[in-house]
Amino acid sequence: MKRFKKMSVILFLCMLVSMLAMPVSAKAAALNRKSITLNVGKSYKLKAKGIKGRITWTSSKKSVATVSKTGVVKARKKGTAVITAKYGKKKLTCKVTVKKPVKDTKFPQSYFKTVKVNASNISQYFTYVTIPRYDMWGERDGCYIMLKCKDPNWYLLTAKNYAAEFVFNIVYNDEDGTRATREAKLQISGAGSATDAYWTKEHTNVSITDKVCSRAQGTLVFVNKKAVKSIQYGPYDTYLKMKKFTYFEYNDKVAEYVHKKYSSFSIPSYTLQPFEPHK
Repeated sequence: MKRFKKMSVILFLCMLVSMLAMPVSAKAAALNRKSITLNVGKSYKLKAKGIKGRITWTSSKKSVATVSKTGVVKARKKGTAVITAKYGKKKLTCKVTVKKPVKDTKFPQSYFKTVKVNASNISQYFTYVTIPRYDMWGERDGCYIMLKCKDPNWYLLTAKNYAAEFVFNIVYNDEDGTRATREAKLQISGAGSATDAYWTKEHTNVSITDKVCSRAQGTLVFVNKKAVKSIQYGPYDTYLKMKKFTYFEYNDKVAEYVHKKYSSFSIPSYTLQPFEPHK
């Protein structure tokens, strides 16, 4: 019996020694990423885990992506490449996809256009509108003739050294109902709304004909409606029976671009004139 106990103790001690001598498994070797996507010109540092000793980094296609001795991947041109980390006789890989960065052609340059105007080309940018005018009793007593941006997707932002003169005929019904015509001249200076003198309330059925720009000069800057974040209108105008534009706000970052690009224009308080009436 004593011999059996002695043998049991010896066997237990042998098992304990063998357990203590058993090596602890190391953490599996791996890269922190199996695949990455980079835009041309961007970099990313790959990290190896569970590896001791020297690592050799290589790229399968250096024209697409290169890798430094420390595992920094640099995207060169559009395509795919495989980055390999070699240690001893083993290898780890990471697939790299390189893309061209998408350029936002809508911001901010394409939100603006600058044109130099003359008598020949100004009709490309403006059209005429007539706006009824009312007296204090709410009765119609005439019309205003105004210029408005021809393309509904653009507003006139500001102008520099701008002046224009338009000659046209106003056709209307006279007080006795007969059709009459008179010549009118519209002169504009700056970026503000330009109007012709209104006539009496008996003048109805108004139309504009034979529109000619006799002379024009200056530089105009237009802003696309997509660049405008919000619009504010002033108090209700009882003479025009509508609200007129007073203020607007750009979309994010567009204001900074305008300040840098067009600060020399000294943008006035009537920015965005002429503007569509708001009832």
